[in-house]
Amino acid sequence: MVKGELAEWIAMLAVIAAWWPLLLGWGPAWYRYPLYVVSFAVLIYVFIRRWGRMQAGLRESENMLGHR
Repeated sequence: MVKGELAEWIAMLAVIAAWWPLLLGWGPAWYRYPLYVVSFAVLIYVFIRRWGRMQAGLRESENMLGHR
């Protein structure tokens, strides 16, 4: 696992852990709204990085199939 992937997993787990207080009923506005923004930003960042890796893998696969 690459350091970037490990950082993505840690960020995703941190977002999940940060949502637990809201799921348990404790959620003042000063906690809720920044959590929405940060969670959305982290999810978009991870999605873009993973999408890029997937596209690179697909290009590499197509190149391998084309060089038979």
